[in-house]
Amino acid sequence: MFTMKKERPKSKQKIDGESFSTSSYTISGYEYTVDFIGNEEGWNGLEPVWNPLLKEVKDHTVFQTFELLRIWWRHFGTQLALFILVIKREGNLLGIAPLQISWVKIWGKSYRQLGFIGSWWEVDRPTFIFPKDTEGCLEATLSFINEHSDCWDLFQIYEQMPDS
Repeated sequence: MFTMKKERPKSKQKIDGESFSTSSYTISGYEYTVDFIGNEEGWNGLEPVWNPLLKEVKDHTVFQTFELLRIWWRHFGTQLALFILVIKREGNLLGIAPLQISWVKIWGKSYRQLGFIGSWWEVDRPTFIFPKDTEGCLEATLSFINEHSDCWDLFQIYEQMPDS
């Protein structure tokens, strides 16, 4: 399990539905862009590419499909905020980071926790949808998350395969 905790920001930025501009990063000589999706309309636009991309991921499961996560979100995501990231290299879609922000209490204090969509009760391993260039996608994703660290207090991912 990976958990990152940082000092609470002075302001609580609301991200639900907010659209950040596209962020660009140069990684290993390539131009990567990360697009933020914070609303269901934007998420719905990923339907044609989500499952085909997921099928290219080693050890993918039904718990990561577009349809299952959308159903989960409809029933359990009403108090959460989407934080989906779409990673491209030189304009070509490479990956999707299916993340959400939820509120958690630790020792009586409330924190905004960034983690995988559906990860509360998921019995199977949540994952980043990075079938190719995993290292570049992960570096671009973490750069974006760090750049927008005023949106979250804790970042937690778990149950990741050692080679992922």
